[in-house]
Amino acid sequence: MYTVGWAEIIQTPQDEDELPGYVDRTAEILGQLRAAIAQRWGEPARELPFFHSAGQPGDTSQAVWQNEAVTLGWFNGVAMFQICVCHNHFRNSGQDVVELFREIGRIAPGARGLLYILDEEGQGGPANEYCVYVLARGQLVRRRDPFLSPVVPVTEDP
Repeated sequence: MYTVGWAEIIQTPQDEDELPGYVDRTAEILGQLRAAIAQRWGEPARELPFFHSAGQPGDTSQAVWQNEAVTLGWFNGVAMFQICVCHNHFRNSGQDVVELFREIGRIAPGARGLLYILDEEGQGGPANEYCVYVLARGQLVRRRDPFLSPVVPVTEDP
């Protein structure tokens, strides 16, 4: 199962300059998201960015987070969340990431981003297609992938 996604954390879809009395709460929102990540994935997620690769030959680590990379913070003045997950099986991690993107939309109604999931076993969707989730104006909507699906024959030989 492969999951790759990013979200720009935006407090409101409206132009802040046009809002009377606007107070930038982005730092507070990032704190809420950090807490949501830690609640969902446990103690290791408290220190972001978090990178853990347990897929190296000879690595017998049993850590909760394996083969995942997560960042949450400021990039060139923009608040961003990024995630990459590469698991052998779908487990609950795919749905956990989808729910986290929903939480981002709830906490930051102006958020926007993309989440791509490929579950080769077909537990989280069709086995030969990417599931694409579009986060726009705080709403997460599942869409058909027009670029990489169906995996066979678009990116792999039959």
